[in-house]
Amino acid sequence: MWWLFALAVLALLIVVFVLAKRELVTEADSERDEVLREKENWNRHKYMSAGDVTRETERLLKAVDARFADDASLRESLTEVIEEWSEVRIQAFQDRRSWVRRLDENGKDSNPPPESGEHFS
Repeated sequence: MWWLFALAVLALLIVVFVLAKRELVTEADSERDEVLREKENWNRHKYMSAGDVTRETERLLKAVDARFADDASLRESLTEVIEEWSEVRIQAFQDRRSWVRRLDENGKDSNPPPESGEHFS
């Protein structure tokens, strides 16, 4: 009879461990999905090149002009915000790339590589 009791306790322990492990796996999957969503969001917005920022700025400014043609003050405010965003994003891009090369205000390389005959001293 005691073996039946021991078997019941063992079965109960196995069920508890399986349920606990399932809960941990579900929690880990949830955390992983959240991290992946956050990483995807950062990747989508964080790494825009200066050209990408310029294109997005132009698209946004056209949309603001078309949508708010009758409200000059709102259009001006939104235009200012978009232009400031653009400047910040381009500066962030240049700062990230500064260890490789420095871009001028037009997004061009201000330190082009040496000509084929030139060498570093």
